[in-house]
Amino acid sequence: MDKNVTGTPVQLFHYTYLLKTSYEEAARYSLLAITLLVFIHFRSPLSVALALLPVGIGFLWLGGLMGFYKIPLNPANIMTLPLVIGIGVTNGIHILNRFAEEQTPSILARSTGKAVLVSGLTAIAGFGSLILAQHRGIKSLGYVMSVGLATCMIAALTFLPAILSLFVPKGPETERPGADNAQSTPSREEPRSKPQV
Repeated sequence: MDKNVTGTPVQLFHYTYLLKTSYEEAARYSLLAITLLVFIHFRSPLSVALALLPVGIGFLWLGGLMGFYKIPLNPANIMTLPLVIGIGVTNGIHILNRFAEEQTPSILARSTGKAVLVSGLTAIAGFGSLILAQHRGIKSLGYVMSVGLATCMIAALTFLPAILSLFVPKGPETERPGADNAQSTPSREEPRSKPQV
């Protein structure tokens, strides 16, 4: 493009390009930082891969749904990239922590699965309220964010426990993902003592 060309169309073009590349760069940095923090927490490359698995599957589903319904990435909804990564990875971390403690892949039937489900639904409801906006960009942001969180949550509650079932110990030699960082807490809540009057 000629450097002497100016005007509102040129400014909008450069603004849109810079916004798009900035959010793509932010998504890469957030993924790198999250990977580092998860590795510090679990101290295991396998656990890092398992924690990021729901996010990867969720993004694949999100991209497929956006393509099917012809929803393009635009300056309004592209900010969902780092947000979905940051929020979606927490599901995998909670499930891995619980699995390391209990060594059972049936997460959904337990308190952790229910907590992940309710937490995900409340986040979806919060961002889903943007769908009611009259502004097309904000409405698009609400759609993409809600679907992205939903796909990451579904992947965490279905795919991740199925993969973890492969790591159920069949003997004393089986390695447990994140076992080094697991706390030895009881699987059920201990009965609370009655308050003394």
